[in-house]
Amino acid sequence: MCFDFNPYQDHLFLVGTEEGKIHLCSKAYSGQYLETYEGHYLAVYAVKWNTFDPKVFLSCSADWTIKMWLIDMKRPIVRFDVRCPVGDI
Repeated sequence: MCFDFNPYQDHLFLVGTEEGKIHLCSKAYSGQYLETYEGHYLAVYAVKWNTFDPKVFLSCSADWTIKMWLIDMKRPIVRFDVRCPVGDI
């Protein structure tokens, strides 16, 4: 559904899926995911890397939430429930 490249490490990128998962991928390992983040239960509409910290990213979903993640943790560190559809961040 969406993707974003890390502004500090251009070989890393995130992919948001219709199933609600986010995959951390690398251009060097095209056949496998480096990590899978599960925190949304509907489609992920957007993922965006933080421009100030290379280990932090945001996601938004059809489940009406925005979540903040660290690449070292499989669970979101902050969750915002905006109580209406979120199409982009």
